Amino acid sequence: MPYVIPGRFADKVAFITGAGSGIGRATALRLAAEGAEVFVHDVNPESLAESVSLITAAGGTAVSRVGDVSERSECFDAVAEAVEAFGRLDVLVNVAGIAGAFHFTDMSEAQYRRMAAVNMDAPFFFCQAAIPHLLTSDGNIVNIASNAGLMGQAYTTAYCMTKGAVVQLTRSLAMEYAKTKIRVNAIAPGAIETNLTQN
Repeated sequence: MPYVIPGRFADKVAFITGAGSGIGRATALRLAAEGAEVFVHDVNPESLAESVSLITAAGGTAVSRVGDVSERSECFDAVAEAVEAFGRLDVLVNVAGIAGAFHFTDMSEAQYRRMAAVNMDAPFFFCQAAIPHLLTSDGNIVNIASNAGLMGQAYTTAYCMTKGAVVQLTRSLAMEYAKTKIRVNAIAPGAIETNLTQN
């Protein structure tokens, strides 16, 4: 793992959603390698267990929780469990997301609702749950958006819309909490070779 700075996140606790694969797993591994204790969350128990194994094999500390981020109660319960496990929260990284290409008029309500709940609602509720704890730790929020949220793309209207909402969530929270020591940022990557893009 290149450019690791050992100890940079010593005594910090990071919560990462979508940590079972892709960007979420890579984020959890990097934060753990740089000293953070990590609470990792994913809907897939097998892939999440693999992430935990990779973290602990490298000498890191990880606690995991399997859950569906589309449920508001899960977002709040998961953050509460993380704080109970580690006693604090310093970093929230909202990675969990789903994609899909559809002709606009062919996308079903169920498909739309699911994408909106995972990509748009979950970051909102995780931020709501985490901010009271981050206020006491001068913490950080990093939301993984997408370049699709900054421009239009054919056949991915709902995905672009939900990721655009993540961008605006980030901007608005950064302004609302500008007078505190919470930092709120977003990363808007392009296509990255992960299970999400391969499938």
